[in-house]
Amino acid sequence: MNLVKPKISLIGVGENNKFGHPNSEVIERLKNSGTQIYRTDINGEIEIKANDKEKINIAY
Repeated sequence: MNLVKPKISLIGVGENNKFGHPNSEVIERLKNSGTQIYRTDINGEIEIKANDKEKINIAY
């Protein structure tokens, strides 16, 4: 059952972390849902800017 269908997923995780995050099953589910995935271990710092017209810009 798909109750949540995010357009964008932001995942904060340290590179080569010892806990194995993010879980590969979660990543696959996100990919299969069509969400755009941004990860700090891959993309680096992620900056989100929103203006008063609800436009969101994501920079990494």
